[in-house]
Amino acid sequence: MDLHLQSLPGGLNVLTGPVNPDAARAVDRELATFGHDVFPLDVDVLVDCGRLSADANGQQSMIDAANRVIVVCRPDPAGIAHAKVALEAVNRSSSTTPPFLVAVGQSRFPTREIERALEVEIIEHVPTDPEAAGIACGMPGSPRRLARSRLVEAARRIANRLLDDAPVHEPDGAPADSLHSVERIGRALALSTDHLPGSNGQSARGG
Repeated sequence: MDLHLQSLPGGLNVLTGPVNPDAARAVDRELATFGHDVFPLDVDVLVDCGRLSADANGQQSMIDAANRVIVVCRPDPAGIAHAKVALEAVNRSSSTTPPFLVAVGQSRFPTREIERALEVEIIEHVPTDPEAAGIACGMPGSPRRLARSRLVEAARRIANRLLDDAPVHEPDGAPADSLHSVERIGRALALSTDHLPGSNGQSARGG
């Protein structure tokens, strides 16, 4: 698998999925067969599952194996309705902890009201920042502008929350500063989550 990884700005290694629907279905079938065993055991993995699909068994296997699932939505009436369906589907998986919600963009509804309606904790409101998202996707722009953007600040807070909640499994004889390496992974993650502003799907974090 290492041969297929690409390194994003910030140092995060990614395995990109196919954009062709037929190829995506083929990958999903492989994931359904092998599950999370396709990933190394000694790394943290962040999987962007996209929109939930009832017949995507590989997608479901990733969600089932995740330590934490984040549902991403726009906090308008349509987005909240879609999030409710997605959260119900995630909650039917007995192997996952309660999911989090990330809201993208402003809302006319108070945070507490959305949380009560969906029975979920909103861990972050990601601002709409097309310029920063464009730079992260390879458009011309200042890396310093990206690093200081509200988008990256929000992504960093999400990464830190995941790190705070994630179980830490250190092998015998691990150095005392091994947690610092985990923190560096989180910082790299925060600098590489350009998909958040436009995502209407779900991300599952497995470890």
